Amino acid sequence: METALITIDTENQEKMEIVKQTFCKGASDLQFKFFIELANQIGADPFRREIFMVPRWDNTTKSMAMTPQVSIDYLRKNAGKSPNYAGQGEAEFGPEVISNGCKHPEWAVVPIFNKKFSQPIRVKALWIEFVSTTKSGDANAMWKKFPTVMLAKCSESQGLRRAFPEEIGGLDIPEETEHGNNVDIRVVEHNAEVLMPKKEETVTKEMMEEICSLLSVLNKEEGEMLKWAGVATIDEIPLGKGKVLISSLKSQVPPPIEETAEEIFEAESEILDMPKPAPKKKATAKKADALPFD
Repeated sequence: METALITIDTENQEKMEIVKQTFCKGASDLQFKFFIELANQIGADPFRREIFMVPRWDNTTKSMAMTPQVSIDYLRKNAGKSPNYAGQGEAEFGPEVISNGCKHPEWAVVPIFNKKFSQPIRVKALWIEFVSTTKSGDANAMWKKFPTVMLAKCSESQGLRRAFPEEIGGLDIPEETEHGNNVDIRVVEHNAEVLMPKKEETVTKEMMEEICSLLSVLNKEEGEMLKWAGVATIDEIPLGKGKVLISSLKSQVPPPIEETAEEIFEAESEILDMPKPAPKKKATAKKADALPFD
């Protein structure tokens, strides 16, 4: 692959901040640095949606990891720069079947022409190998709405890389790598919009403050609570778990002590040296359920 012109001026701090907040939101400083280095090395312009950060579930760390990937337009552009590029044929599709909650072709093939070869490069992309599904097993929103477009992109991308390895070798598009991630990653190229997957909603600021206050009242360790919630910090607690946690913590707080008429009379009697009435048996508070992490 030839060294490309730099597309991101690292000396322009304002532009760097725009790139970070717009195309790399959620990425660590190291991931952002890698994104910039890769974009400049391959000449991919994030403002043209040629490269962007894609969140992926990492089974090793049990967390979302940000990975830079290119768009199909970037692959087409760079393949087109090769003097051996001779275009591509119309997408071909296999028979339609119904699975993963939608109707779709079994496979797709996009022929890629390279002048060095007598025959076009034809890579068959099978639905079963590329479809991105939700946890229920249904195709995600984009694959369900545009099954032929998504599958054709996978065949085209692999065909372009095979036909022009020097120009675009080693660069994947998101559609190829979604399979098995249970992540709804949408790359809508006709309007240059990249929609990141919906993140699980977490506790609000008010809920965090209430949790901290309740833990303090009950003299509970925050570490045990975080371990129960399966997160590193309190702001990462899922909204649903946060509601359960607050409800459980509240049930542990003893009711406020209210003086009864008899107790007030007793106190006044001691001051005035009057005879005390016979004491009444106090109702004991019902013991609260244990915390989920006790």
